[in-house]
Parts: sequence; C-alpha cells; structure tokens
Amino acid sequence: MATTKTIQSVERAFSILEYLQQCGGGERSVKEIADALELNKSTAFGLINTLTTLGYLQQNADNQKYVLSLKPRRRAELSADQSGTLMHWVLQMALDPHPAADNPCAGLTPFLELDDDAMANLASLLVDEYAKRFLPEDTARFAYLLSRLKKSMTSLLCYLRDEQNQSRFKPVACELKIGRGEDAVPGQVYHLSDGRTVQLVGTVDRADEWVEENGTRWVRVVDYKTGTKKLNLKEVYCGLDCQMLLYLFSLTRDKSGRFTGADPAGVLYLLADPAPKTTNRQQAQQDVQYELDGLVRDEQKVFDAMDADETGRYLPFGYRNGVPSPSQKDKRADIAKLNRIQLHLDDLVTQMGQQLYDGQIAAEPLVAGAGRNPCVWCDYSFICCHETGIGERALEAPAKPFEPEETENEKEGEQA
Repeated sequence: MATTKTIQSVERAFSILEYLQQCGGGERSVKEIADALELNKSTAFGLINTLTTLGYLQQNADNQKYVLSLKPRRRAELSADQSGTLMHWVLQMALDPHPAADNPCAGLTPFLELDDDAMANLASLLVDEYAKRFLPEDTARFAYLLSRLKKSMTSLLCYLRDEQNQSRFKPVACELKIGRGEDAVPGQVYHLSDGRTVQLVGTVDRADEWVEENGTRWVRVVDYKTGTKKLNLKEVYCGLDCQMLLYLFSLTRDKSGRFTGADPAGVLYLLADPAPKTTNRQQAQQDVQYELDGLVRDEQKVFDAMDADETGRYLPFGYRNGVPSPSQKDKRADIAKLNRIQLHLDDLVTQMGQQLYDGQIAAEPLVAGAGRNPCVWCDYSFICCHETGIGERALEAPAKPFEPEETENEKEGEQA
C-alpha cells in the first residue's frame, strides 16, 4: 500500500492548534509551546506568528502569551444580495434568446419546450454551474442550501415557461445594457441649462417584444425582485422607484436601434425570492404563487397579449366579472398618462443633474414612510453622518399623480 507524504510545517502548525485546544483556553508562551511540542524555539515562533496573522491565534499584549482565537461560525446561507444575484444569473442563462458559447444552455432543448422534469434538470445544471463559477470555496458548505435552491428555481422557471407559452410577448434581450457600449441601447441624454448633459446608464433584466400582424411593435421591461416590491406612483412623482420607467422610455426613444418605433407596453416586477425559507410540511406542499406588480398600458389588446386567458396570474392586477379590477386602476395607464410620467421624469432628472453639478449634495434623504429611511441601507452613511430625523424630507405628491387636472364641473359632479 502506497504511503502518503506529509508536509512537516503543516503538521507542526496543526499540533500547535491542538495543543492550545487541550489547554482549555489557557495562555501559553512561545517557550512553553516549543517545549511541550519539542520544537526549536525559532521554528515555533515562525509558526505561531503565521497562525496569529491568519487569525487562528491571538496574543495577549500584557504578557505576550498566545491563545486560540475566537472566530465567528460561518453560516451556510446566502445573503439577500447573493440569492438575488444567483436568481438573475440563472434566469439570464435560461431565458436568453441568443445564448452565447459560455452559456450552459447553448445547444440544449429550447426553454419553452421543456417539461417539468427537464426543467428540474436545467435548474440543477444552472445552480451547480453558478456555484462552480462564483462560490467555488463554499460549494461543500452550501450543499444542502443549493439543493433547496434548485427546487425553488425549478418552480420559478416552470412559471416563466407557462407565462411565455401563453403570451404574445417574447424575450428579445436579457441583461440589456443602456448607455454606452457596443451592444448597449443609447441612454436618454438630458440637456441642462448651462449646456452640460446627463445620460441614463443601467441594465434591464429582460426586455420583451410583441409585434402585431399590422407591424405595430410593443416593448415591456421586466425586472426580477427578491422580497416585496410595489410600484407607487406617488413615490415615482417624487423621484423614487423610477428606474424601470426610465429604462422603458429609453427603449421607446431608441431612434436607430433594435426598438425603433416601439410603443411602451409597461413595466413588470416579478416578485420571486429564490432563497429557501423554513416552512412546515403543509406549506411546502402548496404550489408556489408568484406575484407581479408594475404598470401596464391601458389597452385591452395589451392585456390579452400578456394574459390570454384573463387569469390575473400574468398581470399586476386581477379581473372582476370579466373586466380589469376597478380597485387596481393605478396599475394601468393610457398613453396620455405615460406621456405625462415621461415628461415629469425628464424634468426630475434634469433638475437632479443640475443640482449635482452645482454641488447641492446635502444629506436630506427623502423618507417614503415609517421604517423606510434610505440611510439604513446606505454604505456611505458614515461619510455624511446623517442623524435620523434631522433634515429629512417627506413625500409631497398629488393625491392622484399623473392624472389630468379636474375641471370645476368635474369637481362639482363628484361632490354632488
């Protein structure tokens, strides 16, 4: 039987760790460790210094003795950012209409033709590939978590397959760049009063297109979100949550590219958190329900193109007695309303650009409601040192933002 050659320095380093563990938390000097393990003092010092630098040992500054260092246990879990990144990558690979050579889906059966079992295999393939590329050192630690992620991603992919098979809108681009770059859609350029400009730059998770038989083209923007997300037009009016609408308007303003002449069909948020949650058996056996939110063009043919059977599963509003729910009217907008939103956002971005160029960067966060102070999630709050409750701004928007102003006769009619 072949023998395995060991590395002496590694053996000695582990022997130091084991020795200090047996000391039950007691401190030991370099001499005491060297004598106990029959090591040369200079050798012991070199090993101890390395282990201290790596964080496995710590030294008492008062007596120069060493003890095992306490290190927090790494939990086998993905942060919200990590799970969101995994979801975006898997969906980009699976739904890309033109997969490149480095896409694991290249050469496989088309996404829309996969049955549930084949979809489970695809989800497993993509999650494993993501872990291999981006979590190589953590793959073993995340083994159980990744197995659960495969199940949740299978459910999400099946939902998207069913949605696309009944929809006239089809993905034409995933992770679409807006702004500068060879494959990017030109971002809207805003001209300031002093001649300077501001250009929109960003990335669209997915752009879908529908072309009618008469040649009319429609485009919608789809954004994948973990957790909860609700499009609030009052917040949009104040400059919050306007990212997807700005992207949509940039696509429809593309005068010489792939979306030239397209009409805006709306923006959709797909609320889908891939991170497994602890649930009881009864909950786990229930079908996962995915929720859509957003703003859709208020035309029946657009509704039908997105949700052919009027199920409400593929629109940000439901149906009541065969018609779109009146109580969810704020999830629909006709072309006049979309134009008002576009013009208002143009003014907002121009104003923001002018303020930035003028150095108006006071820490005066816009707080949309209780518990929604943006400073809580800001990585740079330590720079501006903003104090909660000081210099904060509240939402100031009309009761019905972007609706046409009522005439006096209309107001009197409502009061009557």
